[in-house]
Amino acid sequence: MTQLYLSDRLAALGIAAAVLVVPALTLAQTAGTGGSSGSGGTGGSGTGSTGNIHPTITTIGGESQDTLGGMIWINFEACDHDLVIEVDVDEVPAERNALDMWAGSACNTADKRDGEGDDCIFIDTEEINGRSKDIKINLQANALIRKALNLDDCGSIPADKQLWFLAVDSTGTGDAVTAANYGVLDLNIDTDAPAAPTRITGGRGENEIPVSWYVGSEDVDSFEVYVDSGEGGVTLRDASQSDDESTGDDDGGSEDVAEPGATNSECGTGALTSGASADSVSSLLAKSEGSATATSTDLSGSAIDGDSAAVAVVALDEAGNRSVLSEVVCVMVVPTTGFKDQYIADNGEIPQGCPCAATGPVHFEGALPIGVALGVLAYRRRRRS
Repeated sequence: MTQLYLSDRLAALGIAAAVLVVPALTLAQTAGTGGSSGSGGTGGSGTGSTGNIHPTITTIGGESQDTLGGMIWINFEACDHDLVIEVDVDEVPAERNALDMWAGSACNTADKRDGEGDDCIFIDTEEINGRSKDIKINLQANALIRKALNLDDCGSIPADKQLWFLAVDSTGTGDAVTAANYGVLDLNIDTDAPAAPTRITGGRGENEIPVSWYVGSEDVDSFEVYVDSGEGGVTLRDASQSDDESTGDDDGGSEDVAEPGATNSECGTGALTSGASADSVSSLLAKSEGSATATSTDLSGSAIDGDSAAVAVVALDEAGNRSVLSEVVCVMVVPTTGFKDQYIADNGEIPQGCPCAATGPVHFEGALPIGVALGVLAYRRRRRS
């Protein structure tokens, strides 16, 4: 997955929760403070200083998350939906009239902004008219990425650029800008989605229905499970009915593996399609699995409306990019009847003093001695009567 970095460390920022779930947009931010000229912070490329102006991302698409020191990601969702990136700028010299924004390296120097080559690319300007704090600037994610990286779409290419804010008397100045009049912002751009999980299996159960999957060496951060309890559509594979074992190489390679299972005429879907975007089926999101190393989960029986359902799994990376839907498989809700309940249903009652426990079908072998004892007792009672 390609990650593109635009800028430098800045002051820690609280930002509020959501995942753009149609979209899950992950926000986080690197911290740092500007210092006096020639000191303080890690600095932009070739500068030795972050500058005294403090730009900070506050929201993307209106969503924020209280992360205090992670990284703010601009993902494919933000670019594709052209979400608004809100930046708050402080410590601007009061006598300046405008903030020019440039993407590149060492954009405080005049020769980098002279239009020769791609060292610095002009993004936009904001009139500030003497304001020095809490200056709100809105940038469109799509335009920012396409301008800064010279792209035609939301795809990504390797790049190492920074977003520079220059306080100037008039926009487009060709003069060098001192540390008191610039600030640098880091934007981490990742528009590459991870690959979809493979080797999906769906199980059977009453209250907990297992679902498992496999991922290779992808940089995956979490997973989502989508469930369609609707009927009709494509008939699905019921992996729980197979005796085959899927095997793969241990190093996370992509060895071809025959998928187990047979089709199940009781299970189909008209909504979930392997390889499709999860955006169109967001209402079918049933469970999120927050571990990057998760390979299975249990669905609650209440998540399935009926006796069967279609299930697909989606992988998310740290930036919140979603994979396409995995292969779609079938899960089944199979109510279990305890041995005790079954005996009562067949015989009407259980003799007093019998140490019987409710035993499901999976425990039948262990319950066999109890069954024999109950049979003997019932036989004796019939002979006495």
